[in-house]
Amino acid sequence: MHFVHQVNGYRLMVIQLIYPITTFKKHNMDSFSFEKLEVYKKAKGYVKDIYSLTYKFPQSERYCLCDQLKRAAVSIASNIAEGSGRNSYRDKSHFVEIAYGSLMETLCQLQISTELGFINQDEYTELNKEAHIIAKLLSGLRKSFKSAILTQTDK
Repeated sequence: MHFVHQVNGYRLMVIQLIYPITTFKKHNMDSFSFEKLEVYKKAKGYVKDIYSLTYKFPQSERYCLCDQLKRAAVSIASNIAEGSGRNSYRDKSHFVEIAYGSLMETLCQLQISTELGFINQDEYTELNKEAHIIAKLLSGLRKSFKSAILTQTDK
């Protein structure tokens, strides 16, 4: 539905919103829900570790493997955050799955980086351990959303 108004000789069309703005969740001013999640905290730490590690990469890799690795790592935490803002458990679960895929992408890129000699085996092993912890936490979060889908109406 829209209304046309005349202001100073100009015709303005005003469109009425179908969904009122009040449908958004109320926000606790202290923090967002994702910030309290252990998996989100671990994912941010993983991003920092990846960024620190990529400074060692050769200059020729700064805009190739290095950037791809950093983007994939950031995507893990970003998808956890984005999913937490969704209203349905189905959507929340979907974003956790995307975060998991990004985590697997970083592992692939870390393996390639190790094989190319950009990082050593100890660095790879440490990041691999972190990735396994994050993977378990993501799996647990996804299972809790899937369980909520089965036991409640989709929110």
